[in-house]
This record gives sequence, structure tokens and C-alpha cells, in this order.
Amino acid sequence: MKAKSIIARILLALAVTVAAAAACMKFDDSEIQSELSGIKSRLSALEEKVNTNIAGLWEIVNAQKNGIQITSVSETDDTWIISFSNGKTATVSKGKSPVIGVARHQGVYYWTLDDEWLLDASGNKLPVSGAPGTTPQLKIDGGYWYVSTDEGKTWTKLGKATGEDGDSFFKDITWDDDYVYLTLQNGTKFELRRGDGLVASIAAIPDYSDGAVKAGTGLFTIRFKVEPESAAESLLYLDNKCFKLSAAYTETKASAGELTTLPVHELDAKDGILTITTDGESLAKEFASKKLGVSAALFISDGASLAVNSGYFPLYPKNEYNGHGYVDLGLESGNKFADTNLGAENPWEPGNYYAWGELEPKKDYSWATYKWCDGTEDHMTKYNETDGLKSFADDNYKDDVARQEWGGEWHTPTQEDWLELWDKSKFDWTWTSKNGSKGYEIKSKKPGYEGSSIFLPAAGYMLGTQLFDVGEMCTYWSSTLYAKNPTGGAIAGSVDAMAIRYAGLAIRPVLGKYVPKSVKGVSLDRGTLTMVVGSTRQLSAKVEPADIKNPKLSWTSSDPGVATVAKDGTVTAVSVGTTTVTVKTVDGGFTATCAVTVISPSDVPAPEAVDLGLSVKWANMNVGAITPEDYGDYFAWGETEPKKEYSWLNDKLGLGTDYNSLFSKYVTNSSYGTVDNKTVLDPEDDAAHVNWGGSWRMPTDEECDELINNCTWTWTTENGVKGGKLTGPNGKSIFLPAAGYRYDVDLVRAGSHGYYWSSSLDTDDPARAWFVYFYSGNVLRRSYQRWYGLSVRPFYGEFI
Repeated sequence: MKAKSIIARILLALAVTVAAAAACMKFDDSEIQSELSGIKSRLSALEEKVNTNIAGLWEIVNAQKNGIQITSVSETDDTWIISFSNGKTATVSKGKSPVIGVARHQGVYYWTLDDEWLLDASGNKLPVSGAPGTTPQLKIDGGYWYVSTDEGKTWTKLGKATGEDGDSFFKDITWDDDYVYLTLQNGTKFELRRGDGLVASIAAIPDYSDGAVKAGTGLFTIRFKVEPESAAESLLYLDNKCFKLSAAYTETKASAGELTTLPVHELDAKDGILTITTDGESLAKEFASKKLGVSAALFISDGASLAVNSGYFPLYPKNEYNGHGYVDLGLESGNKFADTNLGAENPWEPGNYYAWGELEPKKDYSWATYKWCDGTEDHMTKYNETDGLKSFADDNYKDDVARQEWGGEWHTPTQEDWLELWDKSKFDWTWTSKNGSKGYEIKSKKPGYEGSSIFLPAAGYMLGTQLFDVGEMCTYWSSTLYAKNPTGGAIAGSVDAMAIRYAGLAIRPVLGKYVPKSVKGVSLDRGTLTMVVGSTRQLSAKVEPADIKNPKLSWTSSDPGVATVAKDGTVTAVSVGTTTVTVKTVDGGFTATCAVTVISPSDVPAPEAVDLGLSVKWANMNVGAITPEDYGDYFAWGETEPKKEYSWLNDKLGLGTDYNSLFSKYVTNSSYGTVDNKTVLDPEDDAAHVNWGGSWRMPTDEECDELINNCTWTWTTENGVKGGKLTGPNGKSIFLPAAGYRYDVDLVRAGSHGYYWSSSLDTDDPARAWFVYFYSGNVLRRSYQRWYGLSVRPFYGEFI
């Protein structure tokens, strides 16, 4: 092979190898330099010129490998002189060279001589490694070139040292404002960037007046000012290994160590600014909760001529992603909630309001303006039973306003995200105010995350063109459809709570990937059910885990001639007899059963009045029930008949104007209608009295209070039904089944919570009435909107 092609292959091979390896190791040329020094003192001018060319070639390769810039190129009749930003120079002769070069074999470059492999004393090929004893040595003796492959112990004669053999290393060297182009004899080019010299200094650009930089436990960026400005881009030629981002705790952290290294993920340089993308996952958790200070410094070294550092600067825990802040509360999912609502600049601001699945806020929130229906609630055009109740994720987040507005991995929280945050054993929810806005502060109790918190302002909601309950209700969308009723979307905090999809709610985005969960089991709210021919009751299925997204269920009856069951769990009694109703999960095939007994109307037992040792006697069963454990019927406050839908739109005593409505009766505040100052239900509006007659009536709030404060409370199960047992002072007791409540067309929280109306109005808010509320851990009194469907447990006594 010709010398020009050999030398070209030397340069090309070394350049490619360096670019691929991109290591920051300094090439150890001390031996070569020592040899060259000796050669210069004893060899002829021609020998010196050849070895100068070799030394210059190594400088060029080293510059390519380590991102060193060329500061100038000058030319004489016989040479090119190249100056580098590390202070070194390369002199390349335009004269001839002997026929020595390299060739590639199985991915490794080896020295060649006259197109043959150079071999050592053992007959092995010599790799182009520069290691002692493997780099060929050249000398002139008696007018001939000689080469040694064993550190000068033996020499092989080449050809006459007349300058006739071989060609110059380079055909040409040219340059422009940005690069120097070195053209080999075979026409191949490689480029070295031009620059003004070495990086003189780097300094962190602070985000705060005290010199601190925003940081977090996730991805974040740090910017550095580079001097001189023109040298910044040269740093991009260095491998990431040349950059060390060191973090030091300002106080000793035994569990984490005093020092840690932050990873360098990405590098960018523009206009004299170097930007490094890193992450703080390796930092101690106390840093995120501001219990432990951290400072960082950037060290840059190429292992040769460049060694600069920024000095230490403080990090401040401020997580940001795509320009939006988030808080790591230690959620097991790894997801992180944003620190502001969508459309808000500060945590205490409500931000924008959106209908479920819409991308823009608007003036009017109604079925008529809702995007995913035909103008009414009767037909949802997307995210319905026809398309399998798919989620935003199923359609690549096209209808997720959080993803469309903020990008990246931001999304509207799923129901799973909210329920994880709702776990009171891991997070404290405190009603408070921030900058004059009321809402909940949610603070993590998880080890390592204590003190990390977010604030959810009570943003209220939009219906029609009006904004309601600002400062009173924290109502936030999830991205999950309400499985029992696709006209609604699940809202924050409960697997059973929903809002009509056209309503305008706030959105608090969450950062992270959605991972669907698998069904692990199913149970029913009751194991037995007694019904009267012609009646209906709804069974409520609970899928495990409770936050599973839209679980699909199938329902069957072992004897449809006795009772049938609908796809929503509603059982209809057909004839006297017994049957078994089974619910089955499509995912996993898990089942649960309920034994149903149907009796004739003539066999329905009369209610009993139980003397608990209180001022009044309480009934042993609910209105509409036929056994003590039967849920019975549900009633809106002041209504005497059960119905299919419970909402303010069909409230008998309401005028259907809005969520709180105006009322035709029981008004103590003119804001809610014409004041009549009635605070307790009249007999004609009392569900217990109208349905059972005689002296049966609904209890007042004071009588409910007597029941709670003078009886022993026990959470228990009777005949397969969960509920509360209240034992009076005389030892007798009654059982209140955890019948849940009715919202719209749905049965909510059955089997886990009980809600029982009193006959008393909440005089502070006439849109509400008092009720008894209980679950496994407590029993108490509350007030809520009058149009909800709650159970009624009568007692025997005269009307006041």
C-alpha cells in the first residue's frame, strides 16, 4: 500500500476511534517526546523532520479526542504550523515520508511496513496503541531508513533516505471562521473547531438573589457563564465524563455521606452559556423537605490542559419540569403533584375551570355547550360505553388539557392518583387559608418527605355561567370516568364521588406515567337480601384495589324466575322463592354472591318500636325495609317517596335554579327563597309519618344527638350486612345498616358508610339539613344538601 493511503488511514482510524470512545484520558506521549528530544540531538535534518511530523500528528489526534480548539494556522513553504488552545503546536511538513503506516484487522489498527504487517520478535502484529515497546522507532543510518519494533534493540532496513519514498501526510489544510479542515492524500477530511483559547472560568448563574440555584429530586437544569464566551461551545466536544457535578451537604448527613455526585444527562452551550441537565434523585430526602442544605460545584477537566471549576453555590429545593413546579410528596406511584392549578400563577389561585375532556375554559358550562355530547345528557359521543369507557391515556392524551398545555409527562390526575393522596395514614389534610384563599394543605407524613406539602384552594365549580362555593369546596377533576354513570367524571378524593361532565372544575396536574392496575378481587356490600315481590334493590360491588379504573362487571341470577339482576346490580323481585345473585369481574374472573329471598306482601313484618332507655323509642328497621339489616328506601329531605334520580334539578321543595337552589318551603334566609322560618318537617313532608302513619316520625337533630351521646357504638355485621349497632342505657340495641346514599342515579358508599336524615333544617344554611353519619371508625352529625337521597330511621313519638 502507498504511504499516502497508509498515513491517511492512520489519521482516519485514530480520529474515528477517538470520536467513538470519546474518553477523557490523556495520551501519554512522554516517551515519544523523550525519544524525539534524543533524536533531534543526533539525527539528520530529514530524520528530525519526519519525527516532527509524527509528533504533530499526535497533537492533532489529541486535539480531536479532547475537544481542544485550534487558535491559529500559519504556513511556510515547507510546513503548516497549527497552534492549539492548550498552548501546544503541531508542525506538519509538506515533504516526503517513509512507507510506514497502519491498517485495520478485525476492528483493531496495526502498524504496517511496505503494505505488510510489522511484527514483533514473537511474530505478533503491533497494535497502534503507543504503549512502550510497540511504537515503531525511525532512524537514518548510512543513508537508509531503519525501523525498530523492540525499543531499538534490533533494526530493519527500509529504503534510501532521499525523500523519494512516500508522500506528505496532508494534501492541504484550509480554514474558515469556525473550523480547520485537514485534507488527507486520499481526499478524506476531518475538522477541528476554531476558538479563542482555553476556558478561563465558569460560574453558576443563580435563580435567586442569594446566589442559589433551583434544584429538585427530579430533572432540573443549571446554567453556567463561560469566560471567554467564545470558548463555551468547545466544551461540547468533551465527553460527559469530563464533567463532575459534585454536591456537598452543609451539615453532616451520615446516612447519605457528606458528598454525592449528580449525574450529567445533557449538555448545551449557546452565547457563552453552558447548560447542564441533571437530577437530584441521589440527594437525601431531607433536602426536598428543606431540612438539609446542599451546595454544588461543577468541575471540568480533560485530563490534559483544561481544569476549571465553578466554586460551590447553594441549591434550593424547587422542583420544575417543563417550566412548571411540582412537589415530591413520596407517593408510592412515584408521581408528583404540581404546586399550582392549571392556569394559575400561584398555589392559592383557582386557575381556569374546564369541563371534563375539554381543552379550553369557557363562559357557559352546560350540556348545550359540552363538547362530547349531542346537546343533552342522553348521548355521550365519546368516552362512553360504546368505546369501552376509554381514558385520556387510551387516546394519547388528546383530550387531556394538562398534557396539551404543559406537555411532557404532565397529565390530569387519575382517580388512582387522588386516592393515593387521600390516604390519611400517609398525608395530613388541614383546612386552612393561604394569602386569603381557603383550602386544604396536604402534608406528607412519609419518612424522608415530612413537611413536603401542596395547597389546594377551594376553587368551587362552574355551572351554567355562575361560579359556586368558592372558599367552601375543593372540587377537582380526575381523568377517570365515573364507571357507574358515563355522564359523570370522578372527582378528587373518593372512588364514589362524581361531577356532571359539563361542569367547570379546577385541575391540579400531576407529573408521571399512568400505569393501569389489575383487579385482585371483588365483594358485595351485603351477603343476604330479603325483598317483597315487585320491589327493587341495588347491590353495590367493591372491586379490589378500590382505585381500579372502570372495572367491568357481569351480573347473573341463578333463578331469574325469582329475581332478575340488571347490569348495574339492581335486583328486581319477581316471585316468592330464593336465588343467588353473582357478580363477576371481567378482568381476573373474581366473583362474589348475595343470597336473595323474595317474600309476598302479606308476609312483610310490621316495624317494632325499641325502647333503648331514651326519651323516645326507635324503630328496628328503616323506612321501606322488611328486615333490620335491609337498606330500605332513600329519600330527599322533605320528600316522602323514593325516586330514580336525586339531584337539585328534581328536588320537590326546590325551584331547580342552581346547585343550592331556591326553595318553596323551609326557608330561614331570604337568599334561599321566601322566608317561612320553618325548621322542622311538617307531618305531610315527613317520610316516616307518611309511609308508616300513626306516631312514627323522623327524629329531630336534638333527638339524633341524644341517640349518639347516650348509646354505645359498635361497628359490626348482621346477616352479611355491615353497619352500626347502638346499645342503649338499658342494654337493648338497634342496628343501622351502612346503606350509603343516593347521588343522581347512583348508590354510593353502600356497605361502608351510613347516612340517616333528621327532620331538622340547618338554619345557618337552609339549603342543607342535619343527618347522622357513621362509618367503621366513628358516628357523628353533619348537614348536607337537601336533595341527596338518604336513609330514614323513624322513632315513635308525637310531633312537636
